[in-house]
Amino acid sequence: MIPKVKEFSEDLKSEMTSYDRVMTSLKHREPDRVPVMPFAQSFSAKFSGIPFSVYCSKAEKIAEGQLKVYNTFGWDALCFSTDAGLYAGACGAKIDFPHDDIPRIAEAVLKHGSMYEDFKNLEMPDPMNAGRLTETIKGIEIAKKKVGEDVPVIGWTEGPFQGVSLLAGADPMQIFFIMDHPDEFKEILDWYADWQIEIARAMYEAGADIIGAGESAAYFMSPKFFERFALEPEKKACSKISKILPVLIHCCGYVPQCIKYVMETNPGGAVQFDYQVDLQWAKNLIGDKVTIMGNLNYNKLIDASPKQMYEDCAKHIKIAGKGGGYWLAFGCEIPRDMSPENIRAMVRAAKSTGKYPIK
Repeated sequence: MIPKVKEFSEDLKSEMTSYDRVMTSLKHREPDRVPVMPFAQSFSAKFSGIPFSVYCSKAEKIAEGQLKVYNTFGWDALCFSTDAGLYAGACGAKIDFPHDDIPRIAEAVLKHGSMYEDFKNLEMPDPMNAGRLTETIKGIEIAKKKVGEDVPVIGWTEGPFQGVSLLAGADPMQIFFIMDHPDEFKEILDWYADWQIEIARAMYEAGADIIGAGESAAYFMSPKFFERFALEPEKKACSKISKILPVLIHCCGYVPQCIKYVMETNPGGAVQFDYQVDLQWAKNLIGDKVTIMGNLNYNKLIDASPKQMYEDCAKHIKIAGKGGGYWLAFGCEIPRDMSPENIRAMVRAAKSTGKYPIK
């Protein structure tokens, strides 16, 4: 009888849905296998034959693109991130739209020399009446109705520090305002945290199961700077959002100096960091406090063979997969020119090397 029970339980384990797989891993328990988590914007648009300016502007098209790649590759989520101009544009920034490339912030909302005055004239946009942002939220709703409860949908926001930086056009001159007017800057950060919470709530109501938060700009700073400016607004946003759904903090680039703060800002959530961070070091540091998403090197793997891709994924799984709390992914966006064969090799590695118990 015992062997039959064991066989039956293994069969049940192998039939875990993507939603259950991701959420089990998030709780630092072992699902059937390591989840494969997409962070794919321009790749999804190109693979689906949709010009990026259309993909990031129309609810039906972003949903179409995400469903196309999900159904083709069989990874474990849909991800509704688009571009850094989305939220700045919702607040009134001028955005340039190349036909088939990433939108650019052409004119900032908060201008150098009048940053605080511009902020005081800024009204908090309603997420459901905010142009492309509203289209993204509607895209989440369309896609969720298609995939149902078996597949997690990731909504996307910008974290407070990165969001404010983008309102200022990502102009490095804003550092002078920050250092000369720290109290005013903190007021702006607090306002943005409130707006991020409202966006997350709208995405949750549309069907999102996880909320991503781009915060690379903050984690790229020194620990002293992070503690002074980024720590409290990020804690505020994550603590409020995590009451309704998990938060995934995205911080690409060279950020090892600030990874430790994610245990304070987003306990029980997830963090995606880049290949510049040593995965074993981060796993030892974070332990079972935060789930790790990453950190495959897109610069190296875009020219790799499927065999090399498989082996690199297997290496990452063996380092970070044991005990759950690990989602296989790139450190940042999947490059638009990544070969489909390499994505299939990535999923194949998760289904073989990433099958629990990991040996």
